[in-house]
Amino acid sequence: MSESWLKELESNLNKKLSEFLDENTYQASLFREQSELEEYRLLHSKKEMLQCKAQKHRDKLLELAKDIKNWQQRSYRAKSAGAKELASRAKEQVKKLMEEGRTLWSELDQIGREFKKIDKRMISLSKERSSEKESLDTKWGEFETEQVLDQLRKKMN
Repeated sequence: MSESWLKELESNLNKKLSEFLDENTYQASLFREQSELEEYRLLHSKKEMLQCKAQKHRDKLLELAKDIKNWQQRSYRAKSAGAKELASRAKEQVKKLMEEGRTLWSELDQIGREFKKIDKRMISLSKERSSEKESLDTKWGEFETEQVLDQLRKKMN
């Protein structure tokens, strides 16, 4: 009961907002601009978080590479010394670390794709804002020109 009431209220509020924005184009423009700015801020924040996450993955990969190198050397030393069981276990450790590295690379690749998607959207928002500004500047220029023409017409009559 309360959930349907809440949905109905939300629907009515959205309808009222739409009507208000349709009647007040300037307010609609401000609302749209504010929404775009908020989206841009959220995207920027998410982008920074992804950069931090990517750096942690890169650090882990570097550490993992050192561990793999150490275990490969241990495996070689054990094999050279005739400790086949120990060499085998060291090789298994290398395989385990390599798999962990592949997983990290995959996650880093996914982070990169997400980063590019966010970057693309941020660029799109920036272009939209600049084209809206250019459009506003053009309209303002047309308005001023029309004002001057009206004044000249009044003087001529």
